[in-house]
Amino acid sequence: MNSNNDCKNRREAIAALVLDELAPQAADELREHIDACKTCRSLYQALMDEEETINSAFEAIADKSKNVQDDLIGEFEKGPHKPLGRSTLTLSTILNSRITKLAAAAVVVIVAVVALHNGSVQITTPAFGVQDVLDAMNEAQWVHCVGEITYLNVDANTAKEMDLSGVESWESVRPVRRIEKHKNGKIYFTESNIGKTSYYDPATNKITIKYRSPADPQEAYASIADMYIQQIAELEKKGAKINYEDGVYDGVSVKIMKIDFVLTPPLEVNISMVLDPATYLPKRLTAEQTDLKRLHVLVSAQFDYPKTGPRDIYEAGAPADAKVIIVDNRPSPEFLEAIAPYNAARENLPLRHILVFTQAREKSVWRTCVIYKDGRRERLEDRWDADERQESVPTAEDFEAILAWALSVGAKTLKIQIYDGQYIHYARRDLEGMWSVAEKEHSPEKMSHSIIRGLDWLGWPWIYNGKLFENDYSQENNLVCVETHVAARIKDGKLIAAAYRELYYLDPQHEYVCVREERFQRSQPPYNDRPDVKDLDFDPDDIPSEPSYVATVAELAQTDSGRWYPKKIRKDRHLWRASGNGCMSHVSTEFTAIYLQTNPWFPEGIFDPNNLLPEGAQIREPGAKTTFEKDFEAAIAIIDGKDQWSTPEEVALAYWQARARKDCNEMAVLWPGSASWNRQLVENETPVEYVFGKARKAGGKYVIVPYTDKSYYEKHGDYNLKTWLTNEKSTKGRYYIISGN
Repeated sequence: MNSNNDCKNRREAIAALVLDELAPQAADELREHIDACKTCRSLYQALMDEEETINSAFEAIADKSKNVQDDLIGEFEKGPHKPLGRSTLTLSTILNSRITKLAAAAVVVIVAVVALHNGSVQITTPAFGVQDVLDAMNEAQWVHCVGEITYLNVDANTAKEMDLSGVESWESVRPVRRIEKHKNGKIYFTESNIGKTSYYDPATNKITIKYRSPADPQEAYASIADMYIQQIAELEKKGAKINYEDGVYDGVSVKIMKIDFVLTPPLEVNISMVLDPATYLPKRLTAEQTDLKRLHVLVSAQFDYPKTGPRDIYEAGAPADAKVIIVDNRPSPEFLEAIAPYNAARENLPLRHILVFTQAREKSVWRTCVIYKDGRRERLEDRWDADERQESVPTAEDFEAILAWALSVGAKTLKIQIYDGQYIHYARRDLEGMWSVAEKEHSPEKMSHSIIRGLDWLGWPWIYNGKLFENDYSQENNLVCVETHVAARIKDGKLIAAAYRELYYLDPQHEYVCVREERFQRSQPPYNDRPDVKDLDFDPDDIPSEPSYVATVAELAQTDSGRWYPKKIRKDRHLWRASGNGCMSHVSTEFTAIYLQTNPWFPEGIFDPNNLLPEGAQIREPGAKTTFEKDFEAAIAIIDGKDQWSTPEEVALAYWQARARKDCNEMAVLWPGSASWNRQLVENETPVEYVFGKARKAGGKYVIVPYTDKSYYEKHGDYNLKTWLTNEKSTKGRYYIISGN
């Protein structure tokens, strides 16, 4: 007698027999088994009756994640059985979407599984037939979610800045819409099908409407269930592990889906979803995000599936009197036509080359970078804080000499990165000469976060949209000018970035290389000292008439094949410098020199991840502390071990007094981590007398104590320097210095 497992293993072969896809000999052998086996004969007859459904279903099933299908099938298989009539299997009337095709394919195999249990065609949902389940899954076009996020081991200010303590959301698939309503009053309304995003900020009572190119229609989902299945399939492709467990929710037996995956090493995410026993759609979700040592966040959410949801941002709660700002960056047909030659030139950049570029300020080279590129494969060696002088760079005509020099320049920091076409491999040498190697990152399309940047950054920047613009400069130099705008970014009532305008000047006489770039934007303060919008003396959406950043190609060159590229670039930008109670800007000028060799000979193994590190490199063991980290921990232990501790103003004063005395031990406590460089710092330093202002809170965990030398204060009556303090690592909340200029 054949075992149930033997019959179970034949179910796919039986389906293939119905579809006439078995080899003749295998088909004959299987027919002999069917004649002798009641279980398989019942299955074969049921599938023969539904041949048309099977053909459609198996076409669809080939495009989906097999693991997702197996999980869905497995869950139907485990439940209590209910007889299924032949009419319930007639699914041709609902095979008009991807989700129902997938579900139909699953049902075909479900029938096979169930038939093997008791010799008759039965279904396994707790209370509904297959048709009912599919109808319920396909009917859900909206999902409503109420979620809470709890931050553990994170202070209240940081949790507030994360802006996700509580969110109510709605999502629809026809059309594609997503609405988020946060507890702090912010509302996001995204309509992907028309490329529109509306954002309401209660701090400014403004609604910002942004338009972009609509999403690809093929990205739309047929139903909420279709969306879930595709999202789970994508997670599986990235290594997620999915399992099911039996459970009880609200007194009803349910299935619980467990999803475990690594988001970005070392962040791990563990999700648990309660599935509705009638529709297999999620009812409740809990999730934990952790790193290697501690818990970051807990997430809980409840789902329901209403007939409809908010139709616009006003129905979601935005007030009717809110000021509306429209930002429309969708490329016009005229723009697309005008930019086509530029994009063609950009896409035709040499795919096989070695590029060296140097960056210098005041004739001092502070960075040298070498990029090897062979098609999709790339290698980058980046040296920062170099000590060499511009005069020491070899002549431009001898590329081999330039390359050898760039690879030998002494630098405080060295980063090496390899992209092998699938993974990004990254290593960094620290100030102590020790190497750290990061986990390789899967990036089959090499995402934009990769730091490997060559000609497409230096000569052909991405220009996604905009409009043509003419001014005196473009007309006098016969250039094509493209204008783009970006709206202001405001978060929690603080200015993150003011609105800006950019002009790109393209040279049609030299293969449309971008020979000038201008940005018009108000200078920005440091990221951790953002001003409140209410305290600004300007509108964040106002754009200045004078550029804050200008990059100009001072010299062009050609490759051996005649391809033009920028040889020398000058960049002038306004940067923020701390000044007492605020910030002041200054102009920084930087010069970039580019050296290029096309169709080169590459050293053997240059793109091999096994050759990421240079020969003889010393690797810092995982968990091993640097000298800085040891000094820092020792200082914090002393700070927290004292019976009393000073105010931020007193800490700042004590540090600069200790520095005037050249008391390195005291300096190392007041400024944790500074022990390794204190003696070198004060060895030839002339003591200065400083005066200090009152401490004020900055962003996050920071406090600022303004100060200046006594003569400056007597002349100007203000402070032009800052000491930054934080209490982040102190178990007793005591402030210590992290920066002082």
